Amino acid sequence: MNKEYLIPLLVILTLSFFTEKEILALETTWPVSPFGTDLNAACTPINSDTCTLAIMVKYFYDWGIFLGGLAVLISLIFGGFLYLTSAGDPARMREAKDRIFSALIGLVLLFSIYIILNTINPELTTLIPPTFEPPVIPNVTIVGWEESQQSCSYALIYSKTGWKGTSTVIWSGEDPGWDTTVHDNGSDYPEGAKSARFFQKCQSYTNTEMNFQVTEECDGGKLLIRSTNLDTGEESTTTADIVCEIRGGQCYKEGGLCTLELCPWREPAWYEFWSSGGCGDKSGSTNTSSPNLRLHLERDEPIECLRLVKTGED
Repeated sequence: MNKEYLIPLLVILTLSFFTEKEILALETTWPVSPFGTDLNAACTPINSDTCTLAIMVKYFYDWGIFLGGLAVLISLIFGGFLYLTSAGDPARMREAKDRIFSALIGLVLLFSIYIILNTINPELTTLIPPTFEPPVIPNVTIVGWEESQQSCSYALIYSKTGWKGTSTVIWSGEDPGWDTTVHDNGSDYPEGAKSARFFQKCQSYTNTEMNFQVTEECDGGKLLIRSTNLDTGEESTTTADIVCEIRGGQCYKEGGLCTLELCPWREPAWYEFWSSGGCGDKSGSTNTSSPNLRLHLERDEPIECLRLVKTGED
């Protein structure tokens, strides 16, 4: 039989001994491996949870290491015997040296496989059966917190990226006109708007299931969620990592559903002497707060006109 067919045949014969977890070859008693793997204990009964393909692989791996080491030892002894009995015969001495050298190389390769795998990742040598069950995601709930489809109330438009520099307010609307605040003469936006942050009204509502009154407030620029038990009067507070501000005596928190449309300013052509220019074609838009509005542009143009359109509920 050709050697190229030997390995596939051995694999097929090995796999044929078991179906899923049931290893049919365990109908006989197997000796404990030199490294302590007890195939009989792991697979009694055969359909136990510990009787897996991994324990079978580990069992034969243990024996492979042991038999490989034994073969190397025998080869070293035989090579040493040849060397001692060569009696000055150059051919026999060369054969003995080659055999000893090959045995040492085999020994290094045999044990370096485990060392390399264990160095890369120790889990590669533990032979733990893979699991295909999705990880359990913990359910974290803030009492009284409810997902909102509320529209944003306004957007803060900044002259620099990262929500820095001068800021101006653009209020949202169902069908607002273009706002050219950042283009006005004397504007602090010489290169157009650079970033934007959406804000919506803070909410107060009652969680009827838990009988809690929930109120959202601003505390040091962050959103404070105050929950009051209507039965006991007990109160608790949680600070969320959400930007919050007071404007006109009203609490506003970052968020809300809106679309911020962006476009450049279009100067009038030489023949449009009757026109003072205006907003050009829309070049981009964003539905969330953005630290860099230029990332939402389809064309590399300054952002000098903006529209904030409501897309959520009032």
